[in-house]
Amino acid sequence: TDSSAGFVRGRPFGGVAILCRDSVFCKSHIIPTDNTWSVALQFFNNWNDKFTIVNVYMPCDSYENVDKYLSALVTYLLLSQILKVNLLL
Repeated sequence: TDSSAGFVRGRPFGGVAILCRDSVFCKSHIIPTDNTWSVALQFFNNWNDKFTIVNVYMPCDSYENVDKYLSALVTYLLLSQILKVNLLL
């Protein structure tokens, strides 16, 4: 999904998505990942607690995707260090 277009309403064909209830988080913003296999968002609640969610689809059923898989994995590890993520699942 092209994050430069802002938030997408509804479910586009393919890709990944993050859904959240407006009443739980008061503000949010998109974190660019430069990868069509993922979407990343930061949410803030009323007490200014920060939550970062990265949703990733990583096809690994074909050797054709190994380079893309490894490149994406490095991107997500670097992103977790830059954002100082305490918990990575």
